[in-house]
Amino acid sequence: MIRWHEIENVERIQDEVREARAIYDSKWPEVLRYLHTKDNVIEKNEICRAGQMSGDGSIINISGAGEGNVIRQNYIHHIFNRNLHGAIRTDDFQVGTLIEQNVIYKTNSCGIILRHENYAINNVVCDVHPGCYMWIGQRRIDGTRIERNIFLHTGRPKKTRDRYAWHGLFYALAWRIINEYNVFQHIARMEAGDIDGNIYFDTGNIEGSSKVIDERRAIGHERNGCYEDPCFEDWENGDFRLREDSPARRLGITSIDVRDAGIRQGWYAK
Repeated sequence: MIRWHEIENVERIQDEVREARAIYDSKWPEVLRYLHTKDNVIEKNEICRAGQMSGDGSIINISGAGEGNVIRQNYIHHIFNRNLHGAIRTDDFQVGTLIEQNVIYKTNSCGIILRHENYAINNVVCDVHPGCYMWIGQRRIDGTRIERNIFLHTGRPKKTRDRYAWHGLFYALAWRIINEYNVFQHIARMEAGDIDGNIYFDTGNIEGSSKVIDERRAIGHERNGCYEDPCFEDWENGDFRLREDSPARRLGITSIDVRDAGIRQGWYAK
C-alpha cells in the first residue's frame, strides 16, 4: 500500500501513524498521498456462500486504499458465518468510497459497515442479522452519507451475541470491548454527516422496530426517511425491483435489478 522510498522522514510518519489522531483525524491529507489503490470499480458481481471459514473480514472489504473507489450493483446473498464481520465494509485507513445500488440478502453478519468518511447510497439490505443492517464505526466519521437505502427486516426475532452490544433493529452499536456507548451517542458521531431518505420496514413488527425514524430524528437525521413497506416485486425470490406503488419512488430511490449480476452464459465469448 505504501512505497516507503517516497517518504522523506519514515520515522516521523511511523510515529504519527501509531497515534490515533494521525490515522483518524486531522492527518488524513498527509496519509492519503501515500495510498495509491484508487479509482477502482467493483460492480455486477454475484457472490454467495463466500467467507465461510473467515474470521475478521468481509465479503467486499476495502482497507488502506486511496479515494475514488466504487462498489456498485453487486448481489451478495446467503452468507452464513457468524464470525464474519459483514457483506460490504470500508475498514481502517479508508475514505472516499462510494457504495451504491448493491443488494445484500440473507446474511447472519452485518450488511454494510462504514468507518471514516464514506458513502452508502441507494442500496438494499434485506434479512440480515438483527441490529446489524448498518454498522457505523465507533469513531467520529464526519462527512459520511447514508442516503436513500432500503432496510427490510423479515421478522426474525432479535437475538444477542456476547461479542456485541445491540440496541435497535437496524443500527449496530460499538463493540463492547471498546466501550459501552449509548446508541444515540454512537449514531451522533455522524453529526457532520447525513442519514436521510432511507426506508425501514420489519415484516414481523418486532417491538420497537417502528421507532427507528423517531430515534434518528432525535439526533438530527432522517428528515425525509420513512417506516413503510418498500414494495419489492418478489424479494423472497431475489427480485428487488420496486413496484410502481413503492414509497421508495417518492424519495428518489432507484430500482435495482440484480438479475444480470454475476457470470452469465456466453460471457467469455464477448
